[in-house]
Amino acid sequence: PGHVAVWSSAPAALRDHFADGAWGWALGGFVAVVWLGAPARVRWAWLSAAAVVAGGVEWLQYAHVLRGAFDPVDLVVQVGAVGLAAWAVEGNEEWTSAPV
Repeated sequence: PGHVAVWSSAPAALRDHFADGAWGWALGGFVAVVWLGAPARVRWAWLSAAAVVAGGVEWLQYAHVLRGAFDPVDLVVQVGAVGLAAWAVEGNEEWTSAPV
């Protein structure tokens, strides 16, 4: 069964992977903004941890620790979304500074 309550004729890529990408984007963006002013080493350590968490959810489904079905496309989408969000935030320190 698909997501018929939302949009029954939505393309499969949108139905099956959009939520995973949105979750990865939100996680990556949040971590990137929180650590935006930190030294690069610290920032990238936290972003790497976010990518591991995003990918880890799929691996835990594969190991039957979490309910759900492992999907390698979801794995790529989630980790990729973390990276894309970090890239989008990178270099925007003005987002964290208040006007004086």
